[in-house]
Amino acid sequence: MSESLTVNTNPTIMTPSPTATVEKPLPDVTPINRVEAWGALILLALGLLFWWWMPPHTTEIPLPTESGEGWSGGAVVMINSAPGVAVPLFYALVVAAALTYWWRLGIALRRPVIVGAALIMVAAAPFAIFPWSAASVPLFLALMAGTILWLALAGGNLIAVRPDATLAIDAINQGLIVPLRNLSTWFQAVGRLFGRSRSHTQIIIGLIGSLVALPVLLLVVGLLAGADSAFAGWLNVLAERVGEITLGPWLARIVLGILTAVYLFASLYGNAHNRGTNSISRQQVDQLARRARQIRLAALTAPIIALTLVYLIFLVGMLPYLTGTFGGVLPAGYTYAEYARRGFFELVAVSFINLLVIGFTYLFARRSAPNEHVTNHDLPIFLRIAGVILSGETILLVIIAVSKMLLYIGSTGLTELRVYTLLAMIVLGISFGAIIVWMVRRFRLTQLIIAIAVAGLLAINWANTDGIIARYNVDAYLDGRLTTIDVDYLVDGLNEAARPAIADLADLALDPVVREAAKTALTESTAYGLPGGAVSSVPWYDRNVFSELSRSEA
Repeated sequence: MSESLTVNTNPTIMTPSPTATVEKPLPDVTPINRVEAWGALILLALGLLFWWWMPPHTTEIPLPTESGEGWSGGAVVMINSAPGVAVPLFYALVVAAALTYWWRLGIALRRPVIVGAALIMVAAAPFAIFPWSAASVPLFLALMAGTILWLALAGGNLIAVRPDATLAIDAINQGLIVPLRNLSTWFQAVGRLFGRSRSHTQIIIGLIGSLVALPVLLLVVGLLAGADSAFAGWLNVLAERVGEITLGPWLARIVLGILTAVYLFASLYGNAHNRGTNSISRQQVDQLARRARQIRLAALTAPIIALTLVYLIFLVGMLPYLTGTFGGVLPAGYTYAEYARRGFFELVAVSFINLLVIGFTYLFARRSAPNEHVTNHDLPIFLRIAGVILSGETILLVIIAVSKMLLYIGSTGLTELRVYTLLAMIVLGISFGAIIVWMVRRFRLTQLIIAIAVAGLLAINWANTDGIIARYNVDAYLDGRLTTIDVDYLVDGLNEAARPAIADLADLALDPVVREAAKTALTESTAYGLPGGAVSSVPWYDRNVFSELSRSEA
């Protein structure tokens, strides 16, 4: 019996399927052209400007003699100033550099990018108009964070499809991960300016690395000088020959400026070329959110019911006091300060705790079963009803806290802390009102709350808050609503915007002690009491429109 040998000649088995394709990995580094090279150089200049303009400055100004003619020998006054017109100027340069870079790369400038650029400039403008206040600090930090997110917006690399809670993840991704994954690009771009030779690039990187490491070298030299007197003597001889060297501040600015340029270029380049931006994806965030929703309804029912009952008992117990509070009547046995402070901060803390409770419930509660009838919300009906009740009780707590604060303000006047606290409580109350509506009919709640918070931050910086505080206190004192006024707070606790109100107090106050205190405050104010030539020593980039007008009037 002979066996026959058969050969399968089916081509589909001998050759791969035409639909099966092998994807080639993308290059890890996008080739850097001259646009990136010049962009890196421009960002270096912006990084140096940031550390030259933005840190607070202290200017030494000699004191005038008692007669006002000439200067007293050696006596000086220290004027502290913070960036003014420099803030919008710096961000205008950053926005212009980014827009030009994207245009040269052919990246389409969509409407959200233009709107974002306009919002950055709106947020930066108050620094050129009004002096710094406590509200300027969060606005300045928000400007820096917003600019980084704006750079990601142009490349379409934000995880958040619209402003919502995932912006916190975007802040981590864009503020840390993307720059770290693109740190080397600035050095490569700078090397591109000096030719394609690898040796040129290595020389540039070596010089920059040496400059960055120079502070460590100086620290080591100082420690060695302390360890050996002979070495310290050599350094003293060298210092005498070279003369007094004050390179410390300059060196620090240069090093920090380079690091800032490296960071900004890494973010700009990475988002423009989508390099290192996919470490965290929207799908991963959504998958993580679905996995987190594991707490059963039974586990949440008892604590939520207990919490709502405690608030209900508290509100019923407060009824005898609420009529007087809302009517502006002080309960017996209390001063205004005692009544306003008693329980105020506890009510504020409880309100924030309730916000966290509702947020925790939304993030971790198990959703409705697929076969359960759900109209416009994925939370179980019990949690929605509980959320409405809890939010309503919190709004009542906010109203009580605000009423207490208004009583306190009516008795003792305004301060920055009271204004900011009052604004925070109002924003909190509006947010809980939005939560009630959201529990009934779902809409973009987080987007609304973010918009309210941003609008509040912009409003309080555009409103000349310190000037309003000073004007309210002075007018209330002059017409008898306030029996006392703290002149020292108007001068030391507020910025230059308080000066017009203090001037009115010095002219119109009936009490001679208050009148003289206001006049003395105006005379001894370091911002206005010095001759005209003295204030010119304040750097131009630390000035603003309001303070310059006030100084010219002085």
